[in-house]
Amino acid sequence: MQSGGSHIDAIIRQEKRRIRDQILEMYIRNEVDRREAILFIPPGELRS
Repeated sequence: MQSGGSHIDAIIRQEKRRIRDQILEMYIRNEVDRREAILFIPPGELRS
């Protein structure tokens, strides 16, 4: 069993991943500007 702290860390990492995925999909659909998307996604991972 994970300690409380590592369990919380895992949840936070998972939630950040979900946000990142949502932002990436919104960027691909042109719903989010590149300047906003790079706040959540490294510029090298964004398509031009």
